[in-house]
Amino acid sequence: MAASQSAYVTAYTSLLGMQFPGALTTLLGVLQVAYYAGAATGPTVGAALYEAGGFMLPFGAVGAVIVLGSVLAELILPKEQRKEGGDGEKEEPRRFVDVVTDRVEFIAIVGLT
Repeated sequence: MAASQSAYVTAYTSLLGMQFPGALTTLLGVLQVAYYAGAATGPTVGAALYEAGGFMLPFGAVGAVIVLGSVLAELILPKEQRKEGGDGEKEEPRRFVDVVTDRVEFIAIVGLT
């Protein structure tokens, strides 16, 4: 838990710093509020889902929220600006679909979840 949490915090801090440099402190505050609100309400919601649908419902609900969040992030967040390569040509940014369809990256994503 601690290793994944530290990797998650490092990743979202650097991504927010790149994408929204002027609003970093505000966004970090919003993320902290959301994190602790989820930590406070998560056990209650998870128990309610368990009572309503058994063992698999809480995990299925979290998986659906993660997939929905990934799709929304792909649609809403600004595209990463890539620097020009050594030959002067600009690299095309990778799309979410490209990452998921790449077998090695898909196995890594599934392995981390």
